[in-house]
Amino acid sequence: MATMDRRLMERFHRAIGRLTAGREFESPEAYAAFVEEARCSGKLNWENLAPGEDATPEDRAQELTYQAIEETSPKRRIGLAQEALRLWPDCVDALLLLAEESASSREEIETLFRRAVEAGERTLGEVMFREERGHFWGIPETRPYMRARASLAEWLWLTDRHSEAIAHWRGLLELNPCDNQGTRYDLLAALLLARRLDEAGTLLREYPDDAGCEWFYGKIVYHSLSNDPSAARRAANDALDRNPNVFEYFAGVKKLPARLPDAFAIGSAEEAQAYVAQNLKLWQSCPDAVKSLVEAALDHFRRDNSAS
Repeated sequence: MATMDRRLMERFHRAIGRLTAGREFESPEAYAAFVEEARCSGKLNWENLAPGEDATPEDRAQELTYQAIEETSPKRRIGLAQEALRLWPDCVDALLLLAEESASSREEIETLFRRAVEAGERTLGEVMFREERGHFWGIPETRPYMRARASLAEWLWLTDRHSEAIAHWRGLLELNPCDNQGTRYDLLAALLLARRLDEAGTLLREYPDDAGCEWFYGKIVYHSLSNDPSAARRAANDALDRNPNVFEYFAGVKKLPARLPDAFAIGSAEEAQAYVAQNLKLWQSCPDAVKSLVEAALDHFRRDNSAS
């Protein structure tokens, strides 16, 4: 659901782009004031975001994908995506939607993901990749491509093309180090599973202030695989302070829900559910990490009991 919300927000930003096209603003404040005036006057609101009659085929096709996102009928969503592709064969979001909803074989899914990535590359062009590398996500037009490449990477990982998947995740981080998509979490788990520890250590150091479960619990695995039990134990203590629910789900004290949450708060049980479901294979591959976590959890239990 979070992905859908982001796509619909992009619709708003694209409408702003059309409204401000060709205008120059002397300051960010002047730009903000113009947008606010447009919003208050009704020129820019959620009911008035569709491109006008003079819209390009690209804009009309993208608008159809936004309509598809809001559709509840799978048949209607697929129909809108197909209509978008008739208008603009390189409509990345329409190709993604067909891969997710209408593909009938593994080969077709992969073909559509690859077509989406290639369409994004053609649409954005070499100059965009060269000049905007490092802050891609800040440009709304790049986001369909970023989604497509992330989807392809996940598919490649699930179908055991691990090196190729890792290369795509790395490429996404090079384009957007701020990592609005959370690519680093998939990449860290993949590097640890592949035992590419030098790369995993470098990635952990690139985001020293990350507060996600993936980072805190990933450090336990990293230090365990690096044969540093003391560091693994310290990391386990930090992770349990950060979100103790993870251990409870791993240990079976709490059961994972049938449906994982769409969103969660930092430190919550829902965050732990998402982490455990996505990283169970990694932890099963590293008994030393499990041992460090169990020992740290027992220490926490004794400490809490003695305090009470």
